Amino acid sequence: MSSDLVLVTGASGYVAGHCVLRLLHDGYRVRGTLRSLKRAGEVRQWLTHARGGIDPGDALSFAEAELTKPNGWDAAMDGVRYVLHVASPIPSTVPKDPDDLIVPAREGTLNVMRAASRVSVQRVVQTSSASAISYGRDGLRPHWQHGEGQVRPHGDGAAGWPCSSGRGRESNLLL
Repeated sequence: MSSDLVLVTGASGYVAGHCVLRLLHDGYRVRGTLRSLKRAGEVRQWLTHARGGIDPGDALSFAEAELTKPNGWDAAMDGVRYVLHVASPIPSTVPKDPDDLIVPAREGTLNVMRAASRVSVQRVVQTSSASAISYGRDGLRPHWQHGEGQVRPHGDGAAGWPCSSGRGRESNLLL
């Protein structure tokens, strides 16, 4: 068991939430970022339910940090050893201008990386967004197939996509 503190960006998101669950399971302390701390109770409740009713207690905390704004990230990084940068803007509709997606994702990543650098975080793991493959390619909009322990596209060109079974010890491999 580790008592290292891991920051997970976008803790209210689907992928980030599952990262938080795995990290807690493996004994890490987790701080999740949220755009607003008003969602902290809701996210904690979901995580507690997903853990069979076991509240993570002090092993889970939250920090308010908006991905596209530099303020809040230094406080979020305080005492953090590792960062899982999972958050990314996900538009509800296809953006007319690719920069509507690219600029906030890039600036958000830079905010996270700069703050991590200032406090000498040991390792940062960055994921990508489904938006990176869903938008901006004419004629290609993958349909998503959900199966036990995996989410993967299906249809033309999807056969070669890697999928995680969700059964490994990914959090230890990442850190």
